[in-house]
Amino acid sequence: MMSTSGKELFTVARIFGAYYELHSAETSYVRAVLKGKLRLKQSGDRHPFVVGDLVYAEPSQGDWVILEKLERKNYLTRKSDFGDSHVLCANLDLV
Repeated sequence: MMSTSGKELFTVARIFGAYYELHSAETSYVRAVLKGKLRLKQSGDRHPFVVGDLVYAEPSQGDWVILEKLERKNYLTRKSDFGDSHVLCANLDLV
């Protein structure tokens, strides 16, 4: 869903290093990076973005830039060897 401001709703499909592969029915797959303030934002999560997260992004100089993450409907976590847990994926329809 493209808005008049150029933002489009995507689902995070894959994460590789500092890049994210996003998918929408309208645009298909695109490569994106985090906007500076999202990269620097402190978060209690080990990985603030996971596969399945819904995000708004806009095109910028050949790539896309993730502007914001929407609230997760649900998520799947696992505990690490150190006792903390982290989110593996989000917004699941079926497990």
